[in-house]
Amino acid sequence: VRSSAASDVYKRQVSTQSTGSNKQTKQIQMDSAKNNQERAEGKSEEWSGWAKDKIGGLIGNEQMQAEGKGEQLKGEAKQEHAKFKERVIGTTEQIGGAIKKDVGKLIGNEQMEAEGKATELKGQAREHVNK
Repeated sequence: VRSSAASDVYKRQVSTQSTGSNKQTKQIQMDSAKNNQERAEGKSEEWSGWAKDKIGGLIGNEQMQAEGKGEQLKGEAKQEHAKFKERVIGTTEQIGGAIKKDVGKLIGNEQMEAEGKATELKGQAREHVNK
């Protein structure tokens, strides 16, 4: 009876951890999608500013040129901000993955260890892509 009760408690803990992990994964995916949207908006703003700068230069409108350069810088800043947030997510994934990997190794759970390593590598890749 005791082993059955202990098994039930373990299953509930694993289920709860899995649900929490799924929520975290969904949140990371949503944050990442927002960051991708922000990067796209930033790139669009950068290109729009570049065009405005060049047109202002062609027609001799210094104010238009200055506005264009300002829009370019704002777009670049928006992109860098999104990349920074992605690097933070990557670092979080790396740390969480490393902990999960080490706990899996400590308790002899190869699946947990492998999942942790995969998450750690995913975080490293996310950081590398957003440098």
